[in-house]
Amino acid sequence: MNLIELHRLLSNLLRVGTVASVDVAAARCRVRIGEITTAALPWLAQRAGEAATWSAPTVGEQVLVLSPGGDLSLGLVLPGLYQDANPAPAAEAGLHRFVAADGAVLEYQESASTLRATLPAGGRAELVAPGGVSITGNVEIVGDVAITGSLAATVQVEAAGIKLTTHRHGQVAGGSSTSGLPQ
Repeated sequence: MNLIELHRLLSNLLRVGTVASVDVAAARCRVRIGEITTAALPWLAQRAGEAATWSAPTVGEQVLVLSPGGDLSLGLVLPGLYQDANPAPAAEAGLHRFVAADGAVLEYQESASTLRATLPAGGRAELVAPGGVSITGNVEIVGDVAITGSLAATVQVEAAGIKLTTHRHGQVAGGSSTSGLPQ
């Protein structure tokens, strides 16, 4: 092997580039490094076993290509290098933030022990839990809520200033009467 070939292989071990195209079905992307565009290469994920994560790189995202032996055709893409076009979404220690392209934000702030999900206008959140949902602590609901199934509370429930367990109606017959209910 001559020195020129050795230099080329060494310089290809680690290369910074930008994503040129993404094939989500194959979990592969092509990376532009200067004048070169790589073959479709796999990108690295946080987890890829029984527990798995998914977050495909996007066109224009800056990445690092790790090439065993300096062979770009064997490269692995490490996404996630901040750049002027795609800066860090925060600059605060203890803040863990995910920002989606549509503006949705999921974050956890350690210092306040607060988990927050913020959706863009028209966004919708769904929680699917066939075994049920349990909330411990104070709950404040602002806006409309639709509940399918049943709702049970073991604490005082108050709506618009009316407390469910202590609210009484006048002029209603006691006992087995069902006044106010449809017949």
